[in-house]
Amino acid sequence: MIVDLRRPRMLSVGSFEVGIVDSGEDHEDQAPILLLPGTGGSTKRHYGFVHPMLSLRRRVVGVDFGPAPSPDGAMSLDDLRDQALAVAEDVLPGRRFLICGYSLGAEVAALVAAERPDLVEGLVLVGGWLRSDAHQRLRNSVWRTLRREDSAALRDYMTFCAFSSAYLAARAPEELERLPERFVLGDLIDQHMRLTPTIDLTEVVEKVVAPTLVVGCSLDQMVPPRATKQLFGAIADARYAEVASGHAIHTERPAEMLRLVEQFASEPTGTPAGSILRGITA
Repeated sequence: MIVDLRRPRMLSVGSFEVGIVDSGEDHEDQAPILLLPGTGGSTKRHYGFVHPMLSLRRRVVGVDFGPAPSPDGAMSLDDLRDQALAVAEDVLPGRRFLICGYSLGAEVAALVAAERPDLVEGLVLVGGWLRSDAHQRLRNSVWRTLRREDSAALRDYMTFCAFSSAYLAARAPEELERLPERFVLGDLIDQHMRLTPTIDLTEVVEKVVAPTLVVGCSLDQMVPPRATKQLFGAIADARYAEVASGHAIHTERPAEMLRLVEQFASEPTGTPAGSILRGITA
């Protein structure tokens, strides 16, 4: 089944309008997987390569988080959790599933797994972190200042933060000109950026019992490896992989992201807790 990632089906969840990108086809021998995008993102932007490839072997359901109806409205991690669970109940009622979250989506996925162990049979956290620290809050503060000033430099700043220096250095001039156009500004990212500095999963992840894969990006300037390793160390049944990429692993190393997610999803307990899995390191 060919799914148009640009045209999600919409679901009302309280005051939020949430998008659903469902591959629609169940595979009897493979658990379905829920995909949660990152800050201001969508299934298309953060799983554009991964979603259709994963769907060859299992049902894949992307969640496009919706903004609060008021542009200045507050958004909590609980709001995002509720959106994810509502999609799961709508598409996969009463079924257990795997869940993969990228960036902010990883924080939401961890919360879902901690609170609903009856539903989550495997957890993948890509570019996630345990708690926001001074380094992350400083970057967030600069972003919000540039946004408030409506600065023309904001998208360039986002490009600088999201991609590794190696990736940017290897791009042709015309590619560099197009990269900032990837970033969509609007109410959703504004609300997410107000939320991210407040995140602390320290007590949450102690409750995660599902087998977990934590994926760090060794060249990440937004969520550096020390932050993902803290998450790895805080989850009892976790294993860790690291990829030579900036935060935008979905663009820099999409095939490696797919490989790690698919291998884990196929056999979540295939490697023991505490294992360091092989990723692309150069």
